[in-house]
Amino acid sequence: MNTNRAFEEAVPQVPGLDFVVLAMPYTLLDQDCLHRGLARCLREGISVVIGSPFASGILAKGSRGGGNCDYGQAPEAVVTKVQGMEAVCARHGVSLPAAALQFPLEHLAVASVVSGAKRPDQVEMNVRALGEATPTAFWSELRTNELVDPEAPTSE
Repeated sequence: MNTNRAFEEAVPQVPGLDFVVLAMPYTLLDQDCLHRGLARCLREGISVVIGSPFASGILAKGSRGGGNCDYGQAPEAVVTKVQGMEAVCARHGVSLPAAALQFPLEHLAVASVVSGAKRPDQVEMNVRALGEATPTAFWSELRTNELVDPEAPTSE
């Protein structure tokens, strides 16, 4: 599912659902489904596989990399938010791809993240990013700067 609305409407209609693949509504950029859709999955024991953790590219390429967001050109507000995240990343020595890949995995309903890769070097980057240290102070600063939902679970 690619939208929060589809996520919230489809899950209740499928009794006995084991898992859902969710692409876009839960990324470092957008946690709109945190309090409803993901909360429901957690309550009902439905695992979530996050697709598109890089928000269609901008969280892998960064604000200057020409990355798309939500399958199209990133709006200025998104670019500005990513720039804020990049500043926090720089202060804590964390790469933006590491934050993007690790963030959704902290939610107890999330079983896996499918990052996608077109080339071997992208696979290698993803593996490195998953193993990169993301200090507690990093996540705290993202919250303080209102760059992520204050109730989103992180490694604190």
